[in-house]
Amino acid sequence: YDANGDGMLDAQEFEDLKQQILQQQRSNMTNNINADDVISGFDKDGDGKLSANELAQACNISFQEAQNIIMQYDANGDGLLDQQEFEELKQQILEQQRNNMTNNINANDTIQTMDANGDGKLSAIELANACNISAAEAQNIIMQYDANGDGMLDAQEFEDLKQQILQQQRSNMTNNINADDVISGFDKDGDGKLSANELAQAC
Repeated sequence: YDANGDGMLDAQEFEDLKQQILQQQRSNMTNNINADDVISGFDKDGDGKLSANELAQACNISFQEAQNIIMQYDANGDGLLDQQEFEELKQQILEQQRNNMTNNINANDTIQTMDANGDGKLSAIELANACNISAAEAQNIIMQYDANGDGMLDAQEFEDLKQQILQQQRSNMTNNINADDVISGFDKDGDGKLSANELAQAC
């Protein structure tokens, strides 16, 4: 994280490290929170809010990790997650699961390229294998896009997922390309064209 190589972390380098740690903590929760979850499923004392203990137990993470997560999403500062704060955490986790797939799905993919058994639908196992994610993550993804509720993705549902991922890929690039950028700034080999590698490095 020492980008400037001075042997110390400045404020930005520390922030980068902190964000990486917080992202890892959310990542540790991805197999334990899914699209169907509601706060009442985790709220053991029935007060309508999640404490660090309740979150830690529900998500199989440490108390300290749960406290760190709560601090990120606790908008009202009461040290607990209310329904809205929990929903924001859940949406962030679900987005992170989609992001984990962004390197494995591209514009040319069709359901047929991933449908191992040829039934015209993607099961959680087929999606997990094709995208190099866990079966639990794949099931969570399917729950988000399974409009007909059959537990699988049909061609249209897969297309909806793919379009969301492609939109996320474009969005990820927007922070790295500015109106005053020119191709020569990204064209490392000087051929006047951007290869996929050059574009990936630039963005």
